[in-house]
Amino acid sequence: MSGQQDKDRQSVVGSVAVDGSAKTAIGEVTNIAKLLEEQLATSEEILREVALIKGHIRWQKIWGTLRFFLIVVPIILGLLYGLLYLPPEVKEILDYYRSLFRP
Repeated sequence: MSGQQDKDRQSVVGSVAVDGSAKTAIGEVTNIAKLLEEQLATSEEILREVALIKGHIRWQKIWGTLRFFLIVVPIILGLLYGLLYLPPEVKEILDYYRSLFRP
């Protein structure tokens, strides 16, 4: 260490020692370090859980889109089929029932 840093350190240590709370200061530093380590572990756990949740949400979006297309596409195809190919058949069926009710 340089001479100035050594003097600063001695003045800080000296002021703590004069107060008689050197053990308290060291205890607080270790307590803060312990709390930081716990917070880091908790943050890493939260990060893992968030990654799992994001994956679940992504799969929900994929399955929701597939489910939508599995429902909507057949309905649209059925309507198109009905509009394009059924009118002549419907006309034949209606003519048949009309002929049944005519005397």
